[in-house]
Amino acid sequence: MRKIILVGMLGISFGGTDPIICSATWYNMHGAKTASGERMHRDSLTAAYNSKPFGTKLEVTNVENLKVCTVRVTDRMGKESRGKIDLSYAAFGRIANHGQGRIRVRIREI
Repeated sequence: MRKIILVGMLGISFGGTDPIICSATWYNMHGAKTASGERMHRDSLTAAYNSKPFGTKLEVTNVENLKVCTVRVTDRMGKESRGKIDLSYAAFGRIANHGQGRIRVRIREI
């Protein structure tokens, strides 16, 4: 079992899409319209991410504590945000303490 977890954390995949390691932050623009046209809600499990289509479900794992959350892409980030993901307030809270602000995560499309 340990080998499977370790291999997964190194980014090796056995089917599906290869995981990506990047930094994650959280944002809370409650009520604002997202790039997909949906309204942002702080309790939703959503994310802003540039390289996947709207509606894509992503499994986001905090590489430090291995906590996992599934989010749906509903928004975009600025072009300078390459290699990052912004999680909704609720999604970030499932895998980390909001006070951390920025964490390292593994993202895998599901």
